[in-house]
Amino acid sequence: MGNVSNSKVYSRAFTLIEILVALVIVAIVMAVAVLSMDVVGRKEKAKFAADRLVEVITYATQQSLLQLNPISLRVSPRYYAFYEYCHDAWQAMPQAIFAQRHLPYGITAQLHLAGSPSASQAGQVVFSQTGDVVPFVVDLKSGHHVIYKVTVGASGVAHAQAE
Repeated sequence: MGNVSNSKVYSRAFTLIEILVALVIVAIVMAVAVLSMDVVGRKEKAKFAADRLVEVITYATQQSLLQLNPISLRVSPRYYAFYEYCHDAWQAMPQAIFAQRHLPYGITAQLHLAGSPSASQAGQVVFSQTGDVVPFVVDLKSGHHVIYKVTVGASGVAHAQAE
């Protein structure tokens, strides 16, 4: 009788292998979900950074006209910052909106000047006191893939576009 009751108990329970297979499947699904969230998160962070850069460039263009001082934008792979030309030197602008701004983790910037054959890892663009600027594009990238482009025309008008 003992063998019959034991076989009934064992037939209703899950085996260790079945439990391990279920755990592996759950782990794979969770890993895919987390990785896809990171990609979506980077796109959202790049969109926020691109929109912010457009707004600050627009403000810098207006400030260069109002102050009658040239303003420059320096772009490096991990950050960008604005400077003004005072007393024969470029100085960091005192307003918080123009302070050096680091890009979100995983997002890098690359500057392309109009008429320049290649992109620059770090470069500078000057907004003149007359409102003129050399047209340029700042690519916001995740790895080697461009996510957003911030394009600025000769009049200083900026806009962001998803790639």
